[in-house]
Amino acid sequence: MVKVKTFKQTMFHTNLDKMVNSFIKENNISAENIISVVPVSAPVYNGSMVAKTITLTYNE
Repeated sequence: MVKVKTFKQTMFHTNLDKMVNSFIKENNISAENIISVVPVSAPVYNGSMVAKTITLTYNE
């Protein structure tokens, strides 16, 4: 079943990869099941995107 999850990231990460990897580990999702990752709020800090909220679509 395809699920969409929007969540606020509480840890400070300077890149989206770290956020997605944290989400995968915390929620026991297989990386192959990730369909899309869309930053909802992404201010730029020192040239790096810092996404505070992301929408993640995945297969359960």
